[in-house]
Amino acid sequence: MIFLILKIRKLASLNNNICLIAGKGDIALDAASELNKNYNLTHIILLEKNIKISKNYKSLTTNFSIKNINLIFRFLKKKNITNVLILGYVNFPKFSQINIDIKSKLILGKDFFFKNENNQTNLFKSLIKTKNINLLSPTKYLRNLLINKDDQIKIKNFKKYENAVNCNIKKIQKISSLDIGQSIIINEKRFLAIENFKGTDYMLNNLINSNFDNLIFVKFKKNNQINHIDFPVNGPDTIKLLIKFKFKAIVLFNKKTLISNKKIFLELLKKEKINLIVMA
Repeated sequence: MIFLILKIRKLASLNNNICLIAGKGDIALDAASELNKNYNLTHIILLEKNIKISKNYKSLTTNFSIKNINLIFRFLKKKNITNVLILGYVNFPKFSQINIDIKSKLILGKDFFFKNENNQTNLFKSLIKTKNINLLSPTKYLRNLLINKDDQIKIKNFKKYENAVNCNIKKIQKISSLDIGQSIIINEKRFLAIENFKGTDYMLNNLINSNFDNLIFVKFKKNNQINHIDFPVNGPDTIKLLIKFKFKAIVLFNKKTLISNKKIFLELLKKEKINLIVMA
């Protein structure tokens, strides 16, 4: 009887094991810290070089290439891990370059064979499901890293910038449905730039004219973005660029953006007197 109870407890423990599959960026380190503190983080798989994780979680970390995904699946199976959380920037290859087995190719069907690169994250999620892996959502397991209404920072002319965003909310929603990018720049009510596949930093660094007086940065979640794989992230590095170009406000959506180094992120905004508007 005692043996049976111990076995049940062991199985329950195994079912609660979490593996973080991480890429670049401080957000991956923050996620590791949260999972290690609040859950049963048993391993970290690094898909990109991340010195901070390698240093702080050396005993838990193993490096893999995303191209050899079969090795990752075998590793998870060997470790009896079924719960996985994916976070951090990864240089994703063409899906056709990823080494997967014949069975998975058959399950994925025509999307794989026609090399539908526009739906890589959907294909990746489908592939993971074929391995009976439970993808965990950051919104549930990393709540402390999410931006929320309580984080709002109201500096000079807060209402003015909030109204400018509200006037453009339908346009922002339209852009989010087009699968172009996750960020836009507004000067009062005028749209100046939309992020493309090169990312947020590229858009900010290529701002043609920095002499605008009422620059607003808006970060949002694209309509087809998958929470379990491709969740919006912001951090202090973005704020430093907003400071450089004298932005007056940053707009994020409630519980729809993860913040790396959240304490530093909020302190920087307060110090530089940049409004933080959190939309519903």
